[in-house]
Amino acid sequence: TYVDLYTTFMSTLMQMVPPGTDLAGAYKSAQQEDREFVSHLTFFFTTMFKNHQRLLENLDQEGYLRGLDYLIVITSVPDTEIFRAALGFWRSFVASFFRRQNPNSNSRTPARSSTEAREKYAGVLHKVREIMATRMAKPEEVIVVEDENGNIVRETVKNDQE
Repeated sequence: TYVDLYTTFMSTLMQMVPPGTDLAGAYKSAQQEDREFVSHLTFFFTTMFKNHQRLLENLDQEGYLRGLDYLIVITSVPDTEIFRAALGFWRSFVASFFRRQNPNSNSRTPARSSTEAREKYAGVLHKVREIMATRMAKPEEVIVVEDENGNIVRETVKNDQE
């Protein structure tokens, strides 16, 4: 079954890449083969979770949360394609999460199970929110000044924090 495949995969992955490994830092100096491995991990997790989320939640909740933690770390890797793939998953994950929180949009009181889900995914959602905030496009900073001729002009300020 998919759960058995996933469980076996996770135990092997945890031996190869122990939890807490700084993948973003390692990715910067990694060789092409290692970068491809991270890319394949991204597509494995996003595809597995999109297609089998309910099954994994119900039959291997601990493994599912561990996999989400790996995907969070992968999301912080400085690669645009990996980020976009992960971002697509996180968008659907959050949308699904909020749909399940309040299936009857007319109801103002969330179901009891939604409180449990909020508690279960609070850490995951917090980490995803932090990564999205740090990775989102920064707006161009502009100041309005008066030039030497007395005209009001816009000046763009270069963002040197990147």
